[in-house]
Amino acid sequence: MTETASDTSSGGAALLFQPFTLAGLRLKNRLVALPLFTGYAYPDGHVSPLLLEHYWRLAGSGVGLVVVGNVAVAREGVTAPNNLRLDRDEFLPGMTRLAKIIRDAGAVACAQLNHAGRFARIEMPLMPAPMDASHLAFDVASLKAFMESFPLEERFGLTWMVMRKAASWQSGMTREQRSAVVRAFAGAAARAVAAGFEMVELHGATGYLLTQFLSAYTNRPAHGGVLPLARRAAFPLEVFRAVRAAVPPGFPVGFRLLTREWTPDGVDLPEALEFASMLEKEGASYFSVSAGTYNSIFNPGVRRRTAHPGYLREDAEALKARVKAPVIAAGKILTPALAERILASGEADLVGLGRPLLADGEWPRKAREGGRVNACIDCFACLKRIVLDKGLNCVRRPEPQQKRVDLEYSFLNRNAFKTLVAVTSTADLDLLRAYWRERIPARDDLTATLLFLHPAGGDVAFALARDAFRRWARETWCRLGFDSGRLRFEDRTLRGGPENLILDEAEAGGFGVVLLCRSPGAAWTERVLLAHDGISGIIGPHPAQDRILVPFDFSPTSLLVLRYVVHAYYGNPGYRLTFAHILESGSDDAARRWNEAKGLAGLDEDVPLLLARRSNGVARDILNLAQREGVGKIIMGRRGQGGLRRFLLGSVSAGVLRGLSNQSLTLVA
Repeated sequence: MTETASDTSSGGAALLFQPFTLAGLRLKNRLVALPLFTGYAYPDGHVSPLLLEHYWRLAGSGVGLVVVGNVAVAREGVTAPNNLRLDRDEFLPGMTRLAKIIRDAGAVACAQLNHAGRFARIEMPLMPAPMDASHLAFDVASLKAFMESFPLEERFGLTWMVMRKAASWQSGMTREQRSAVVRAFAGAAARAVAAGFEMVELHGATGYLLTQFLSAYTNRPAHGGVLPLARRAAFPLEVFRAVRAAVPPGFPVGFRLLTREWTPDGVDLPEALEFASMLEKEGASYFSVSAGTYNSIFNPGVRRRTAHPGYLREDAEALKARVKAPVIAAGKILTPALAERILASGEADLVGLGRPLLADGEWPRKAREGGRVNACIDCFACLKRIVLDKGLNCVRRPEPQQKRVDLEYSFLNRNAFKTLVAVTSTADLDLLRAYWRERIPARDDLTATLLFLHPAGGDVAFALARDAFRRWARETWCRLGFDSGRLRFEDRTLRGGPENLILDEAEAGGFGVVLLCRSPGAAWTERVLLAHDGISGIIGPHPAQDRILVPFDFSPTSLLVLRYVVHAYYGNPGYRLTFAHILESGSDDAARRWNEAKGLAGLDEDVPLLLARRSNGVARDILNLAQREGVGKIIMGRRGQGGLRRFLLGSVSAGVLRGLSNQSLTLVA
């Protein structure tokens, strides 16, 4: 049953594009977009524009079913930063938009629910039993193979991360913790239904929590030996029953099934088939095959096995012979011809595409038309990026698309939707009132916290003004169409300079944007703006806040500036944007690079770039340009000089900050 990547024609793909009924839902064809962890959510787990675009493209590719990968059911169950979450109602609006985008593109929307267990990114992860030294040799060999697949300069940090994680695997879950996880799965399932997803899938593969309970490698009795399968299957079955009870009668609940773990005492095919039978008796709507965990997938022997296209065909066929529920085949189904043969031979009911669809988003169209697909080359670059917290991408994509995804991923980690505004006086409140009136960018993902900093001993006038401002701010916020729950107020008492308190609050709260009000002579404001690792700004009283200058120098940071401007201001008719570049070389090169930058950031092709010759130093040239254009705000990257020039002259952004008259300034770092 082996195939090669050169098999590119589907011969008409007659079976691939036949409609299929899955648990009462009609799929337009038999192609499934398998769940891949993307890392595209906001750092707090909310749906981001990048995530919406990713799944819009998947659904629009022509597949019949899209499974949204790795939706965490609990905060302590996230696999990595930027993990999509559904453990609280606050995540419902974004998930509702996500489900609708998939449905509107013509695909059925499914949410895969997961808890990472011992692989979760927390200090004390949950797991069924402590890990001991009995499998130490295998763990060390797996770690060595894992590290050798990364460049030398990245191995030390990864080794330290893995060793810290292994050191935390010291205790098994209590009964109360198990009950809490069961409730978390049920709650997330109910929210998925409320969000408009048409089915849910439980993640029982890749070595995550449900697999950890099923596997004798990770679920072992304290006295030694091996627990019987029925004991190991008890917890995942309990989770499945709770999910079934939490969704409406007849609502489809599928299962991502690990058929081979490739670890000592790990799940093998006979156990997987027996467990599938148990799940089918509980009402499983379908099974999606998978193999390998983070303990085994980098092992050289496993890599050789999984390098073969269709390496899980036999497992899918055995599963289909064992259960009546539909089976989704997976495992490097690179070409339409291979997918068609799997269906024609009756080995599976549906064909799942994970990395092949990542490598070629037009795979379904090419399958229908008999075109040659851009096949996945099994380089594991996509998985390595996830391990390094760089977000999902693929070397087989066109270079502009790769660059755009990298830019978008970098931007979403700036937390530009979450703003902290520090207020220290009644003058600040007056300035902020004038600045905010009609000027809050209308973005439904915006969250703002006003931090009132009171002097030790109190200030009655400031306290009274604060109360009046809070009422006005909430009324204005709601009038502009925002959710009132996304505007918050905090009070702190100053015990020293404000800068440390503000920076600590920003870091603790995960605020990507820090805004200060202009206070002449307050040197601490400059220290905050130049120290905050994200987006920081100072609000000035200039009357033309709607006229914005965006200096652009073609650096990676300047691309982030463009993306921020597109996110917050571009397309709003209330703002006039001027993009400018201080020339140090020929204008032809600047024009070419500007066209590329516009495409990456999402600006229209006809947006001009004002070119100005360098004359008085970059900072002074920017300030002169702002004065000439009559702008009230400057948005630029936080940038500096190199080496000795920086020591002697200071940074460009610091020079602009110190030279402002009454304009506002936003720095993106």
